[in-house]
Amino acid sequence: MQILLHTMLDDIIVKSLLENGEQEITDLYNSLNSQGQTTTIQGVYKRIRQLIVAGVILKTKKTVTINSEWAENLQNLLENVLRTPGLKTGESIVYSFKKLGPLDAYWKHIMAPLEKSFFGYPIFLYNPYEIWIELSDRKDSERDYFQAFTKERRHCFCSLGKQNYRNQDFKKEYQDDYLQVSVGNEVFSDRDYVAVIADYIITTKLTPALAKSINLIYSSDNTNEVSEKINNLFANSTAIKLKVERNENKAKKLRKKISKDFYIPKKISEKFDLF
Repeated sequence: MQILLHTMLDDIIVKSLLENGEQEITDLYNSLNSQGQTTTIQGVYKRIRQLIVAGVILKTKKTVTINSEWAENLQNLLENVLRTPGLKTGESIVYSFKKLGPLDAYWKHIMAPLEKSFFGYPIFLYNPYEIWIELSDRKDSERDYFQAFTKERRHCFCSLGKQNYRNQDFKKEYQDDYLQVSVGNEVFSDRDYVAVIADYIITTKLTPALAKSINLIYSSDNTNEVSEKINNLFANSTAIKLKVERNENKAKKLRKKISKDFYIPKKISEKFDLF
């Protein structure tokens, strides 16, 4: 089974077929051009032939589609990756990172199997500021993450500790029936960015110097410079910790603190034994 594809065009073709289902080759070509891909119909046919040989797609007459056997084999392989952290109750593990971007990627690597394992379980987040969405290399991933709550009909209660324009703007843009956002409930240290799902707690801990610098950036009157300054701040190597722990009682206490400004329906609280 071939997993890695040969060219960027291969990746775009496969992604289009995964998102839209089977397509006629001419429609696929037109779709690629509408997305700004500079290629010829001959180039598309060439890559399709290679993908057929690799077993990734199938072709019938003028129509192409993802090979279900390839998709199933890939899914089976991914099941080995999407596993919850192997922690017993009361255990924890700490990871060290020099950059915030790689930490965020690993954070989502940890959260993905947890969200799958605890299907529908509400997620509680606490961030002094929503710094992640300011990072140029992570903002698309962060937007996708927040928009997924509505698509999956999963509740998320996101508390942004600091009262400022940037956090308020985030609330206005992203809050909906499933993603609830509060601003101004400072319940944890400026160094701590906390996520809680079921009995798992994932904490990003910044250095005191980083936390102080972030406070200064967000306290500036010129909010248009926030993204640039945050990216510059984390462009240099630093010391950031990511702690994953499994503790049911502590998780309940943290959810209680984070939920101070939220109305959480009784049926949700009781169904998931949140507090």
